[in-house]
Amino acid sequence: MSSSYRTACVTLIDILGFKHMVDDIYRDEPSTIANILELFVSEQSVPDQQSPTGALVSHSPTAVLSFSDTVIRIADMPKSFRGLPHTRVVKVPDDTGEAATTIAHEILSLRRIQRKLATNSFGFEKPGFPGLMIRGGLTVGEISNDHIGSHVFGPALNRAATLEQSAVHPMIAIDPDCLKNYSTMFSELVKSGAVASASSDNCYIDYFTPESHWSGFNHDFDYGFNRGAAREQLTRMAEMLRQRLNTHIGNEDVRSKYLWAKERHNDAVFKSATAFSLAQDEIDALLVD
Repeated sequence: MSSSYRTACVTLIDILGFKHMVDDIYRDEPSTIANILELFVSEQSVPDQQSPTGALVSHSPTAVLSFSDTVIRIADMPKSFRGLPHTRVVKVPDDTGEAATTIAHEILSLRRIQRKLATNSFGFEKPGFPGLMIRGGLTVGEISNDHIGSHVFGPALNRAATLEQSAVHPMIAIDPDCLKNYSTMFSELVKSGAVASASSDNCYIDYFTPESHWSGFNHDFDYGFNRGAAREQLTRMAEMLRQRLNTHIGNEDVRSKYLWAKERHNDAVFKSATAFSLAQDEIDALLVD
């Protein structure tokens, strides 16, 4: 068997609370668990998108492999970039080009996944089930996998695993090297609310803030939120956080993760108050104490 590395945007994800979901919540419903995992497959980057420079970019389907609570997504770089010298992070002269567009599309796909899972709005949820949160790491680099999923390995996967382990909170941490090498694209993602800063050199995918529009690329394919949809997302997120914070009283290790999420959610409420003209009583109902 011969294997070779190729360059891809690689994300390793840990589904938090997966054991509880398998052993208790969906104990006799394996098909529902399979459907939840299928969400990681069905949310694909949209093919044949225009980059900010106007170039038409054709994307291969994102490869998805899962084992229990671990999910790996592999979004190949456009063909014109696969011949670049193998480095842990691809460097291109114009970071608003096809490679950056591929990464941005993958980030927006992951954002939709996080939002659907956290707000219990993935289409086959159990009444009363508060939703799922995930933690992960995203990078760009060398990866090797076969089409049937019998093996997957590479420096990019190792790096994504390190980022996931260091993330601590329920977020997908983005490799700081990616932020440097694709600075123009990431500045657009930050302005749109799709990416948020955890510190001066660390960012994560922001699934808390409803966006009123996506301004970074010519073709809008992410959610087009209106006032009602934004309020619905924030309401669902608030319900999930209140339930989880009450459930984990006394378990400070787990509770700290939801306290972090609570702060991000409340920030999103205040941002949305302006963007979607929320009334004060709506704001008060959406904030989590």
